[in-house]
Amino acid sequence: LLENAGKIEAADGVIALKTATAKKAVSSVVNHDGVEEGAVFIEEGGKIFLVSESEFLAKQIEVEGKDLLVKGKMEAEKVTILGKDIVLQDSFIDASLPCQGGQVLIGGGFQGKGDFPYASKVRMEEGSTILANSLESGDGGLVVLWSKDHTLFDGVIDAKGGDLSGNGGLIETSSMGKLEVLGLANTYAPKGSYGEWLIDPLVLKVEASASTTSCGHTGNSYGDCQTSPSSCSVLVSLINAATSNVTLTATSVSIDTAINITTTGVGLTVDSCGGSSSGIEANITTKGGKIEFKNGDATIVYNVTFDTTAGGAYPNGADVSISALEQFSPGGTAGLTIKAGSVGTVYLHCSDAAPSFIDIQSAASVSTNRILTCGSSGFKMPTNKVLY
Repeated sequence: LLENAGKIEAADGVIALKTATAKKAVSSVVNHDGVEEGAVFIEEGGKIFLVSESEFLAKQIEVEGKDLLVKGKMEAEKVTILGKDIVLQDSFIDASLPCQGGQVLIGGGFQGKGDFPYASKVRMEEGSTILANSLESGDGGLVVLWSKDHTLFDGVIDAKGGDLSGNGGLIETSSMGKLEVLGLANTYAPKGSYGEWLIDPLVLKVEASASTTSCGHTGNSYGDCQTSPSSCSVLVSLINAATSNVTLTATSVSIDTAINITTTGVGLTVDSCGGSSSGIEANITTKGGKIEFKNGDATIVYNVTFDTTAGGAYPNGADVSISALEQFSPGGTAGLTIKAGSVGTVYLHCSDAAPSFIDIQSAASVSTNRILTCGSSGFKMPTNKVLY
């Protein structure tokens, strides 16, 4: 156990806490001319324990060990925490900067890229906060929670744009295996565009409430997702209340309940990585935010509506883009109604198993690959609109 109950400062340098380093000498735990104040270190069994009284201030902070329990406060432009099993418990990590947001990597790099010793499990518990905001001008930063087997996100992550200028940043909560999403991700930008919240497990369902296959957890356990092969649920209430453009990426994405995003300008992207299909059983509505399906089939199961005008309350609307549209309906027929408003463009590519009908009720223009087969029983679009 490597324990720090004091304060470490290296304002212009790097703080590196690694069990391999701690075995050599206490003095070598803080590198690059760092200043150590009131800290006590004990190393035992390849574990690092940063207690609630710990405080770290540096330009860059690196923590690496086998099992990590992270509490306390860290402030730096870049924070990297790597290990086999990582728990953030009542921790506060701040990588906010005046002209741009900083970078916080927990468990690995963005989308599993880079030369990192990737975590098996990452758990960010309720009561933990990560900030990578731009405080004045510039874009929000990058925050990543990434694991090979299981990630729990139940805290608060901000990567907001500057108060004077700039767009929101990028937040990723992902796992190559199972993912629990219970927390809040905010990439609001008062003078720019919302950033992105990437939700990327192996298999994903959007549901109205937790089901028997969702990933629950009690105390320090990881719930049924640790052993269950079933897919995990993301509550639709989290997507509806999102203050970031939401991207859902998985080998299979199922939308089992209606999505109604309540924040103006926030959109939804569904990316079926590997070219697999997304099952769509319910309507998707935004208030001027785009709706996009890419890199796989968007499979309509019932008659559904994609509406970026919120029922006409936001008449400008936004783009609706579908890279491969098809139907697979238990009733034999399923169609799609699209409302893209007066500004939004509809991009539509139909597969061989096209929906029964397509009714484009509003759009600035329409682009489709095969108008004759997009909608086996009919293709409707507004008059006097550009078709290309």
